[in-house]
Amino acid sequence: MNIEEQQTEYKRLAEARLSIIPEDAVLSVGSCGEFTRDQILKEIEEDSEVGKKMIEIQIKYLQMLKEGILYGNNTDN
Repeated sequence: MNIEEQQTEYKRLAEARLSIIPEDAVLSVGSCGEFTRDQILKEIEEDSEVGKKMIEIQIKYLQMLKEGILYGNNTDN
């Protein structure tokens, strides 16, 4: 898988994860402000800086979950 394909997959994964949160949920994106679910999905679709940040956050979360960091199961200790 090349980098472009990987970025497309990350984008699709983030969109899928965020699309299941409640429509009226509000997400805070640091100093960028607060966004509804639909606003975040639009930011991702438009490839904005906020959209890119949300993709990064989603992928980082999944990596941490996989590594057991979120639940204290990290075997590196």
